[in-house]
Amino acid sequence: MSSVSKELITEIVYAKNARAVWKDLRERFDKVNISRVYQMHKAIATITQGADSVLVYFSKLRNIWNEFDNMVPPLCDCAKSKNFIEFMQKYKVLQFFMGLNKTYEQARSQILMTSPIPRINKAYSMLVERESQRSVANIMTAGDVSDSAALLAGKGDKHQNYQRPKRN
Repeated sequence: MSSVSKELITEIVYAKNARAVWKDLRERFDKVNISRVYQMHKAIATITQGADSVLVYFSKLRNIWNEFDNMVPPLCDCAKSKNFIEFMQKYKVLQFFMGLNKTYEQARSQILMTSPIPRINKAYSMLVERESQRSVANIMTAGDVSDSAALLAGKGDKHQNYQRPKRN
């Protein structure tokens, strides 16, 4: 009783049994705020990677999923609920892929062709690995370009200082 608010104590004290108390509390307080559910679905549907890294984009999306999962937990431990949870895992992979930049189209296609489709954490780690490979490739390419430019600049200097021998 010490963990119940003062406003509720009087109602609980006169209840017939504990089951009646829990039923009453569930009916009054276990409500899903449909407006918040709508906002979360809208955020999930419209979130995109933009200029963010895959890590930042995935973290934002995962925060929304976690809030939603806490608001609407599975109903039971039955097979139908487990099937629904598996379906939602696949759906989260699709939601994640929908917001990725176009630069990940090839990786996205390759992952979607795998059977079975990987769970969301595996799909995320595959894309982060791809992002790391891309950044290494960009560094290598930038290094090659600057080396080539330096070589050409060096050749240009030699040619400018080169004078043809005079003919007599």
